[in-house]
Amino acid sequence: MTFLTPIPALIAAAITVPLLLALYLLKLRRRPLRVASTLFWPRASEDAQVNVPLRWLRPSWLLLLHLLALACLLIAFARPAVDEGGQAAGQRVVLLMDVSASMGAVDGFGATAAAAGANPANASEASEETETRLDRARERAKELVRDLRAGERREIAVVSFAGGAQPLSGFTASRSMLDAAIDSATQTDQAADLPAALTFVESLLASGAEGDAADATGADGATVILLSDGSFAPSEAPVESTLRLRFERIGPALASVDETQRTPRADNLGIVGFAARRDDVNPALVRVFARLANPNPQAIDVPLTLAIEGQPATRRAVRVPGAGASSAAAPDAGDAPGQEQVLFEVPTSPRGVLTLTIDRDDALASDNVASLVLPELFQPKVVVVGPDDAADGASSASSATTPNASGQAGAATGFDWLVTDVLEELSQRAVRRVGIGAYESAVEGGSDDPADLTVFLADATPLRAPRTPSLSFAGQTGLSSLEVDSATPTLTPRAGSIFWERTHPLMIGVPLDNLIVRSTAAWRVRERSAGDIDGPAVTVLARADDTPLIALVEARTGGAGGVEHVVVGFDLVDTNWPLQPSFAVFLANVVDRLTPRARSFVGQAFTTNQPVRVRAAGTGRVTLEGPVSLTIREPRPTGAAATIPNVNAEVLDAGVLPRAGLYVVRGGGGSGGGAGDRAVAVNVADLTESATLAPTEVRVGTRAVAQFEQARVPRELWIWFVLAAAVLLTIEWFVYGWQVRK
Repeated sequence: MTFLTPIPALIAAAITVPLLLALYLLKLRRRPLRVASTLFWPRASEDAQVNVPLRWLRPSWLLLLHLLALACLLIAFARPAVDEGGQAAGQRVVLLMDVSASMGAVDGFGATAAAAGANPANASEASEETETRLDRARERAKELVRDLRAGERREIAVVSFAGGAQPLSGFTASRSMLDAAIDSATQTDQAADLPAALTFVESLLASGAEGDAADATGADGATVILLSDGSFAPSEAPVESTLRLRFERIGPALASVDETQRTPRADNLGIVGFAARRDDVNPALVRVFARLANPNPQAIDVPLTLAIEGQPATRRAVRVPGAGASSAAAPDAGDAPGQEQVLFEVPTSPRGVLTLTIDRDDALASDNVASLVLPELFQPKVVVVGPDDAADGASSASSATTPNASGQAGAATGFDWLVTDVLEELSQRAVRRVGIGAYESAVEGGSDDPADLTVFLADATPLRAPRTPSLSFAGQTGLSSLEVDSATPTLTPRAGSIFWERTHPLMIGVPLDNLIVRSTAAWRVRERSAGDIDGPAVTVLARADDTPLIALVEARTGGAGGVEHVVVGFDLVDTNWPLQPSFAVFLANVVDRLTPRARSFVGQAFTTNQPVRVRAAGTGRVTLEGPVSLTIREPRPTGAAATIPNVNAEVLDAGVLPRAGLYVVRGGGGSGGGAGDRAVAVNVADLTESATLAPTEVRVGTRAVAQFEQARVPRELWIWFVLAAAVLLTIEWFVYGWQVRK
């Protein structure tokens, strides 16, 4: 029970209670009268003694009844009320504010558009409404702060959440601090993760409970008020929570629900999927795929524009079915948005930024645009390093005899020609072959032209690990993390004892069941010491018993990812592998993994809930400029490039970017190919957020939490206290009459 007007009641009590007591303390004034007898003098004497002024009050039923009646009238004046819309708040309250993408929807737009039949021609009239759900959530949060502090002094904390939770204020009773924290809640384009937010709130309550575990679980009165539209994707693994949760629904009015709908929503269409890929046979042909979602009950014709580098390339109108009409509809067909697949074919081999736009105003603008970055078709530069008597500086080794690095002719031995031919087919350009002597001389003199991939054949052992990714055969690595046992330099694997990592990207489609290895290097993998963040990371991809056959070595710097080297421990002439199709597949996997070749075949984009990774060259400052700007790498000191193993293309982690849009990379040397990224695309691409549903309940684990009906006026109880005062006064009248007759 709360009091709606406690202050006026306290003022009235300060006046009336002393006045009532004064009536009992003051002596009654009597008129002198002549009497014929003194029979009644004893009673008059006693009555005079009771009314002596300024004497202590004696117990009296009349005084008690008068005080009780006055108390009832004062309580009625304070307007007591019972809140029947949900549970009362405890001493500590957490305002949990949803700032996900759907909270940016404009419900006023949806109502106007729905009345106009979702006609794009009337969109200008509908777009006049600009108040988003988050704006209304801020207003409601401030009302809650005022109401919660009116009855009693409570401590309130403010937490915002979308993909993750963020505390905006600690527990405080200061209204100004709470209002400032509520105003600081920033809109994001992320999908909401309610279980993660509740887990964060539990830890927040536990940290502030000062050892009271009951309060952390909500048993001691802590209340979490969720201000959200309730648009959450169903969790595959529901997480139970014991928090006392009150759901304040922010969304369209329930009266706007159509008969075909089960949940109110705003008028919106969104791009929930966007991808592009070059044709494997004809890389000049680019296919662009898009998936559109329509939560409206009726089908809508949507105009689409595909732009390349900001210039419109093609336009198309697509009819998107209404909610429940899609073939991929969920069992709850009334709420499942309709979906439509769209395919564009661009035959001009574009590169750069592809942008798809829905040319229709609706309730949520962030999902009307989706972008991706399509790199220029990359042709990796591959250098094959062989022994000096079988290598040359020519671009092909398919002939039987070739001049060596010294100008003398040498015969290509073993399966070296097969390696070169496969690499030429994969890289779509000539493969340069050099001898190990010429390679070392160029490296020592600093005149080498760094390749995207360096392949070391048998009997071509580098003195040190190359600066660029490499593939080495017969254990020729130059890597300190792999050591050959000098006592037993080679081993003969047992038949049928080969095991490999089938799920690793380098080994997908590479079965080794029929592989026969006559001898392999007896490796030992040097373990990295604890705390050595710069030590190489070694992944054994294939092994025979305890001996590695194929390994991936990643050189690290400062704990960040660096150059990758693939090492094959056996010579190709000692196996039957070159005669199997899996060998060509393995070389293709190596080229795709260690060079940007595979990345140039698909468009690159991230969602607002994914961590963004940026490839940057050089050693200077790298920043992202877009909807939000941030620095992802500070400039390194002069001369630091020599200590960085992968200066040409370092992968930087930019974290999760909460706002969708196109981000330009500054300072990363981005010019296409392998030099670095010049732009990063971040999209909403989330079906739940684009649906903009506003259900009347949310599910927390297996528990359903219904909305708190904030529009209901609390039930006032003052009339009952007035009636109680009347009953007490009636009793007082009978008591007074009984005492008079005594």
